[in-house]
Amino acid sequence: MASKLTLIIVLYNNEANEVISLVKSVLAGTKIEVIIVNNGWVKNGSLLSRETQITNYIINRENMGFAKACNIGANIAKTRYLLFLNPDLVVEKKNFKNVLNFMNFMNKNSDFAAAGCKIINSDSSLQHSCGKYPTIPNIMLDRLPVINKLVKTELIRQNRFYLTEQEPDWICGAFMLARRDVFLKLGGFDEKYFMYGEDVDFCYRAKKAGYKIKYFPEAEIVHYDMGKSKARKRNKAINMRKGFTIFFRKYKSPFYCFIWETILKIEAFFRPELRQN
Repeated sequence: MASKLTLIIVLYNNEANEVISLVKSVLAGTKIEVIIVNNGWVKNGSLLSRETQITNYIINRENMGFAKACNIGANIAKTRYLLFLNPDLVVEKKNFKNVLNFMNFMNKNSDFAAAGCKIINSDSSLQHSCGKYPTIPNIMLDRLPVINKLVKTELIRQNRFYLTEQEPDWICGAFMLARRDVFLKLGGFDEKYFMYGEDVDFCYRAKKAGYKIKYFPEAEIVHYDMGKSKARKRNKAINMRKGFTIFFRKYKSPFYCFIWETILKIEAFFRPELRQN
């Protein structure tokens, strides 16, 4: 079963050792195709090919963004399934075995395009690993400061939402298992998204094409993304807002987009650090 799977890992300013640990923990004696796409400098990068069983190691001359780098990996993969992994994950062996069970489920249910699992931060708090499509109300309640401290969204901010096996609108691209044929047929991730939002967009297009998305809470991985520097947190906040803007421009009315972009301008007035170029 594992031979039907390709790991696709996109790097940008990562430590080689954290990538080596991730790959080794996932492989653990199995034969899996591993494709690493390097979008930027990697500390001790020469260790990657020496210490891991990498099938393909692609070095881009510039940072092409997460979506485009994933598409490069998907287009050269040869297996039935793709597993997109962020490099700053910790995946225990028992949880990776659950991924093989996800593949069994998808083999028996060809109408599912992708599957994901529970993602937690290093402090054991839950990340947004699945959910409903973004709307202005739920973004304001759930993502923007001040408001989200006063009002809790109905389910998204409640831990039990992530404890239930379900068919959400989207799953997180930090750990996404996808059918390669469906992924390529739908054009992969939309490369208009530099980073953040491409996962929601792919799931939206998959569901519009008649496929389903699955979320399995029994597998749990740790994502260290939330522990980065203030500069990276700022860049993440800006890119997430850019992602929402692209999504709304693709699927919502011009008036809806006008409201959203007006909200961003008001927010940027009070939070200059979030001004977009």
